[in-house]
Amino acid sequence: MKTCTSAMALNLLLVATVTPAHACRMNARLDLQDVKQASIVVVGKIWDYEVVPGQPGKPGFGRFKVLVSEVLVGQSPKSLVVTWFNSTFGYPDKLAEGRALIALREINYPKPNTLMVLQTPCSQPFIFQSTSAEAEGVRKILSEK
Repeated sequence: MKTCTSAMALNLLLVATVTPAHACRMNARLDLQDVKQASIVVVGKIWDYEVVPGQPGKPGFGRFKVLVSEVLVGQSPKSLVVTWFNSTFGYPDKLAEGRALIALREINYPKPNTLMVLQTPCSQPFIFQSTSAEAEGVRKILSEK
């Protein structure tokens, strides 16, 4: 009887604590120093945002275009297609279009040399209004590099 009770208690504990791997119990504090992990940092106009639904075995993602007006790190063409994997919070129906500072990393999914929005787990993405305090902080960090 004692063994059965212990096993039931353990099962209840496991069921109560198991959460999906992509879920976050708490949002992580944004650390602007993470911008140092970016391959490319640009300022530009965001447009043509869409959510690409997932397929069996492949996650969905957000995608948008950027008309680049300033390159802060790396090399960039005048126009970029950007992928955003945001499994932490899901994807908004609409992304504010306009000038933004965006930090990106190169990955090889869904195709080689894809530019992905920099976003540490459980934190907000590195997409900031170009005149925001966060964008100013990123510029300061990059100038100290």
